[in-house]
Amino acid sequence: MSTSLILLLSTLLACGDKNDTGDGTGDGGAGGIDADNDGYTEDVDCIDTNAAVNPGAAEVCNGIDDNCDTLVDDDDPNLDTSSTTTFYSDADGDAYGMNPIEACDRPDGYVTNDLDCNDDAASVNPGATEVCDERDNDCDGLIDDEDDSLDLSTATTAYIDLDGDGYGSEEVFACNVEGAELGGDCNDGDASIYPGAAEVCDGLDNDCDEATTEDGSISVGGVAYTSLTAAIAASAGEEIQLCSGTYSGSYTTTGDVSIVGLHGAEATILEGRGSNSIFTLGGDLSLKGVTVSGGVGTYTGGIDAFTAEVALDVQLEDCVFDGNSGYYGGAILAYNDSSVTATRCSFTNNTASASGGAIYANNMTLVESSFSGNTAIYGGAIMLDSGALTADDATTFESNTATSYGGAILLFGGTTELGASTLISGNTAALGGGLLAQESTDETGTIFYPFTLSGGTFSDNTASSTAGGVYLAGADSVGTGMSISNNTAMYGGGVALEGDGVTLSDSDIFDNVASDQGGGGMVWSYATNAVLEGLTIDSNSASEGGGLYFELATGISLSECDITNNTGELEGGGILVETGSVSFDGGSVTSNVTTDGDAGGAWLTASTLDSVDTDWGERKTDNSPVDIYVDDVATSFAFNGRSSFSCDDTTCE
Repeated sequence: MSTSLILLLSTLLACGDKNDTGDGTGDGGAGGIDADNDGYTEDVDCIDTNAAVNPGAAEVCNGIDDNCDTLVDDDDPNLDTSSTTTFYSDADGDAYGMNPIEACDRPDGYVTNDLDCNDDAASVNPGATEVCDERDNDCDGLIDDEDDSLDLSTATTAYIDLDGDGYGSEEVFACNVEGAELGGDCNDGDASIYPGAAEVCDGLDNDCDEATTEDGSISVGGVAYTSLTAAIAASAGEEIQLCSGTYSGSYTTTGDVSIVGLHGAEATILEGRGSNSIFTLGGDLSLKGVTVSGGVGTYTGGIDAFTAEVALDVQLEDCVFDGNSGYYGGAILAYNDSSVTATRCSFTNNTASASGGAIYANNMTLVESSFSGNTAIYGGAIMLDSGALTADDATTFESNTATSYGGAILLFGGTTELGASTLISGNTAALGGGLLAQESTDETGTIFYPFTLSGGTFSDNTASSTAGGVYLAGADSVGTGMSISNNTAMYGGGVALEGDGVTLSDSDIFDNVASDQGGGGMVWSYATNAVLEGLTIDSNSASEGGGLYFELATGISLSECDITNNTGELEGGGILVETGSVSFDGGSVTSNVTTDGDAGGAWLTASTLDSVDTDWGERKTDNSPVDIYVDDVATSFAFNGRSSFSCDDTTCE
């Protein structure tokens, strides 16, 4: 044995003895070796080459038995959790967990997130879709309708039903929703309007189907009726609505009735049937937007407001009356102090076999209405009987015919106010081509009611006999404020007057023609004490009396009348007075002409003429050929004021 080996062994033995403690923690012998110097010998240290592994170490997640208790990592209940990972139970297998544990390795059924809110249902997790099931499917804290991400395909479909008719207009989707199950409501503010509702005449799409028509339908207060008769009986004064269509029949009312054609008169026709008036009234009547046509009745064909024998009110608006016929008032008879108000109405081709081709009434108000093609014996368009008539400037009377009196209008007493521009044109009659006004009498014929007439534009009317424009025939009656032009007649091309004390004032009479006498006007013997004042009589013509012709008329007074530029073919370019008495006060008689006679200004025979302060012109030729011619029959005349005449037995000039 070498000396070196002996020294090594001696040294090792010496060291072993020194560390031996006898308790296994030292190196006092072979069993006490602590190779990793962790304070634990190999007999107790399970890995004596790793100082971190020994019975006193903490078990940590590293895949070894750190504390030498034969349990590794998760198997060791003494595992130090500071070294572990937190895992979460995924009992439902949806890859989202909850209920944490600490472990070194992820156990089966665990995940690393804690996002699940229900680990018993795989359909509930943050990646799920929110559906209607009263659960928070996507774990966002919101359930069903609270969640904006709700899958609407799982929701209930409903419709907002504001009017409670069982149909909605706006579609909504929700898990819990109050509303209608059915949609398609086109008006959710009206419970009577919904798909399948009955279509009634109210101007609304009741059934929400634009292809469905209201034509021929009738309704009252939203209730449909199968006939106008039934609607009238049920209306109790409530408005009856008619839709487009033709309604044939005769209707008797017992109370107030209001009828409206919703689509206007062109589309809504009330047609006569049989030999009765279309309406026989027992109460007031209001018509709007309808045509009343083809009625044929004993009294009237259209509206009978006479039979009830009480005062009734007939209100008409935007209506047409066409082709109706009767005895009094082809379209309307409103007697017993009844009244008719027509606004924007037209009356055409109506016929009365007696009076009032379109209307016979006690009282009338006409606004923007027209009368044309109507015929009667008396009053081709209308007859006013002892009441009141007003017509505005926009009302017209054209091409109406009376075979006897009043081509357009016959006034039988009462008060008539026409607008200054109310047009009476192209009408014809025997007397009063445009209008004839006369006094009315009571049943005994002894008491008369004079008329008052104001306004109106009378042009291009024709009378086969007398007064192409206006015939005023009423004692103590008054006509004023008229424009009378371009009318023609045999006598009185423009106007004719009769009646004791009748007055014509403040009117323009021009360009009228009489084939015989009185181009501007004819004053008859019955016009005793008539008054003409403030008239302009200009450019009229006739065979005799181009301006005015007075026949057997006594006590006639002309005040401030200008008679100028008139023409008489034979006698009296300005005036002709035959067996009468006439006085002038103011005004003028100038520039009148007789083309084939002796008196340009005035022709007098068996008459009296008294002129006070009237201008007859300054020269011989102011009236041609002379101012005054006196026939050989006894005549007297006197002149005072502005005119100075040189007269002999037959002429003054």
